Amino acid sequence: MEVLHLPSRSLVLEKLQGCSVVHFACHGQVDQKKPSQSALLLGTGANIESLAIDDIQSMSHQSAQIAYLSACSTAYFADRTLMNENIHLASAFQLAGFRHVVGTLWDTYDDAAIEVAGRFYKRLLLEKDDSINEVSRILHDAVLEYRNEEGNSEKILHWAPFLHIGP
Repeated sequence: MEVLHLPSRSLVLEKLQGCSVVHFACHGQVDQKKPSQSALLLGTGANIESLAIDDIQSMSHQSAQIAYLSACSTAYFADRTLMNENIHLASAFQLAGFRHVVGTLWDTYDDAAIEVAGRFYKRLLLEKDDSINEVSRILHDAVLEYRNEEGNSEKILHWAPFLHIGP
C-alpha cells in the first residue's frame, strides 16, 4: 500500500496505472455547465490541481478493481438533461476499468465519510478471499452499521449519499 499525501495530478495519473484498489479522500467539484470537467481536487491552498473526468476516462486499466471516492458529489448528475449519459466522476473510474466504484450522490459529512470508509475496509479485509465480488454488499453493510448506531438513523443526509457502481 502506498499513501500519497498532497500529490500532484501527474503523480496520481502515473500511480493509478498500477493500482488495483485506490482511495481518494479529498474534495470533489462538480461542473454543472461542463460535466466532463468535474474533478477531484488534489492538494491544498495555492497548490490545488484538478483530476478531471477527461483525465480519468482516458486511462485504460487492466488490473483495476476498486475505486473508493470519498469526496463530495462524485456520482452527482450535474446536468439533468444528460442523466441518461451518466457523466460523473464515479462513472469515469468505471470507464477507466475499475470494476467497483464507491461514490457519493451529494456533499458528504466528514464524520460519516470517515466512519463508512473505515467500516467498509474493515469488512473488505475480514471477508473471505472472494470479497472483491462482494463490494456492493460490503458497502451496504458498512452504511447500515453506521446508520444503526445511536443517533444516526435520523441523519439520512449523513449515511444515504454512498453508492456502489459495478457488478
